[in-house]
Amino acid sequence: MISQFRHRIPYSIKKNLLPASKHNTSGAGGAALRFSLRFLFAAVLFFFACGILLYACIPKRVKRPEVPPLCKPKGSLKCQAQQLDEILTNMTAEGRFKASVAETSKSEEAYATILYYPIGTAGGSLKLTYDFYMYACAAATLGLALKQIDPSRPRVALVTGLTEEAREILSDGDIWQLIDVPQWPAASVGGLPSSLAFGRKAALWDLVSYKRVLFLDSDAFIVPDNSGQRLKRLESFWQLEPLGKWHPYTFRTGKGRARAHDVKYNCIQSSHMLLEPASEVAERYRAILQDPPSLQFTDCIGQDQKVISYLFPFSLMLPIDLWRTSKYSGKECDVVLGEDPAVDEIHIFLHRFREEKKKVQPFWGGDCTSCILEGKRCRYSNAFTQPCHKIIIDWWWGRMMQLPSTTLNRCLKHHGANLHNVDQACYVV
Repeated sequence: MISQFRHRIPYSIKKNLLPASKHNTSGAGGAALRFSLRFLFAAVLFFFACGILLYACIPKRVKRPEVPPLCKPKGSLKCQAQQLDEILTNMTAEGRFKASVAETSKSEEAYATILYYPIGTAGGSLKLTYDFYMYACAAATLGLALKQIDPSRPRVALVTGLTEEAREILSDGDIWQLIDVPQWPAASVGGLPSSLAFGRKAALWDLVSYKRVLFLDSDAFIVPDNSGQRLKRLESFWQLEPLGKWHPYTFRTGKGRARAHDVKYNCIQSSHMLLEPASEVAERYRAILQDPPSLQFTDCIGQDQKVISYLFPFSLMLPIDLWRTSKYSGKECDVVLGEDPAVDEIHIFLHRFREEKKKVQPFWGGDCTSCILEGKRCRYSNAFTQPCHKIIIDWWWGRMMQLPSTTLNRCLKHHGANLHNVDQACYVV
């Protein structure tokens, strides 16, 4: 073949071609050559593999996740929606929500609140400790808000010792379904004065006709839901993965320290709890009160919160921004300012407005109510002069006006509120 090829090549080039090898590679020299080639090939493969391993071991520059641009203005509805989406995305990544797409019937889930009035021992007479009509009217506004925002889920109020009029304030207009709870024994925890307050929430776990219960304090005022945010946030509670009767979802107030031991534990904020009713839990709750443990768990604030914090050391903490609550005692309240305030609930500390102990103006405005609503200066002493005060009072009376007329008139009477004294109470602007 090569000889034929040489005939086609010019002589000037042909004379430089080497003759084909005629050596036999099957001998010892050929074996050495083959070994050398194999060795060379193996070496190349070895160094190539080492290079890959070395490259893999070199620290890589980790690409940081992209941080979304800071939303401004922070309190805008758009920014609030973005913040909520981020919270829900993080909770989904943590596996907090139900894996199954099957929906639980909303009739098997209920909102709950508690109102009780201590019954004295002398002839069953009532022993007044606070204005329960004020709480009944507050609970009526809470129930109405829940009915408007989430009408498909039932609302139950656990009541003890209320007058017939107070019961009607709660039940009028199908706002709350009343469940009577017999009065429980007073108890003392950690050497504190004996009180019914320690055991007032045990009956929540007796609501076994419901799979889940979301408890809210009766003095929680839900901010008007003009954007649908309140419903979305409440719905996120119900989508949380059920973890069993001993693992409710709560908010926390920090760490408490047992006075008898150098042990820290989580303090539960029992004003909001998503729980799974179970008779065993209710029995354990009451057993703790009958025979309090030697561990004096009194560093957690409140009364029932001390017991519940001890009862559920492994409750699941919720992000505080999931349901944004602002405490109101008549002072700071700028959080309610803006087109759609970045707050879901105003926790009105009703006990801070008790006039029998302190000369404090009622949270709804007192003698200056009509002036505040009209935006006029009041002739009487008026602590509610800031724009945020007027907003809260507007919200309160706006909700009250939506109650059935009978309930509204009862609450007006017990509040002692006069909405028609503008001429007498207000300065002419």
